Amino acid sequence: MTLVPHRAERDDHRPRLLPGEDLNRQVRAVLRHAVVAHQDGLKVYESLRNLNEVIGTEYGDRVLYELIQNAHDAHRAEDRGRIAVRLLIRSETDGTLYVANGGSGFRRKDVDAIKNLATTAKEIGEGIGNKGLGFRSVEALTDDVRIFSRRGRNASARFDGYCFRFAHVDEIECLLRADGIDAATARHVARTVPRYLVPVPVAEQPDAVVSYARRGYASVIVLPLCTEQAIDLAKVQVQALNDLDVPLLLFLDRIAEFRIDVETPNKVVRRRRLTRRQSRIGLVSRICG
Repeated sequence: MTLVPHRAERDDHRPRLLPGEDLNRQVRAVLRHAVVAHQDGLKVYESLRNLNEVIGTEYGDRVLYELIQNAHDAHRAEDRGRIAVRLLIRSETDGTLYVANGGSGFRRKDVDAIKNLATTAKEIGEGIGNKGLGFRSVEALTDDVRIFSRRGRNASARFDGYCFRFAHVDEIECLLRADGIDAATARHVARTVPRYLVPVPVAEQPDAVVSYARRGYASVIVLPLCTEQAIDLAKVQVQALNDLDVPLLLFLDRIAEFRIDVETPNKVVRRRRLTRRQSRIGLVSRICG
């Protein structure tokens, strides 16, 4: 990675990059700008980081609902889509929450919507949400969220699209130092630039992740749960889905199948499958009073 601007980067006619290459290019641009901002005495990245932390705490009690809304909106209006939620608990402080959808894989503008606060890849009225803020709520459960996605709508044996996580402070500092930035600047920038602006490609795909690709899902959000508080919060929110007074699919008009699996140590796996079936009832005669 280099933070020196290149003419090729400004060429609007450059060839389409592979997802991993595109992520690296985005990171290079962000870090270059962050260094310049620091050198010029600007506080924009500090402000963004502080705002990010506030937003994350505001949505913490509805992490799962936010992810489900995003999964719904990944489908087209005419789709008979599907969403799968799996909570795997291995111990009191070790678990994983998976949220998968069968719509379209992540596009560049979807990555941008996650990276940047108060932006979205959706037009107003196109989906349930329209500001792209809710994804930050994952901070209530984990600081190591991972996203695996296929390209477009074509099924594949592995996720072959945008697959990434977000760099940690020490990783950002190492990137800057490796690029020749002095230690003091690298340390300051790494601690002020929001992590969500620094997506890191993920090459390894565990079997549990690959299984979603093989079943035709378009993307899966993976949230490692590493504290008792995170495990408890995930359990409460999954249970809330099961306890809704009205059918969940009533609010998800693009979804025909919704699966919820909960696996805990030494207990029977709890599975629930919700489906939607629509039938044409014919024309309703006009009634004149």
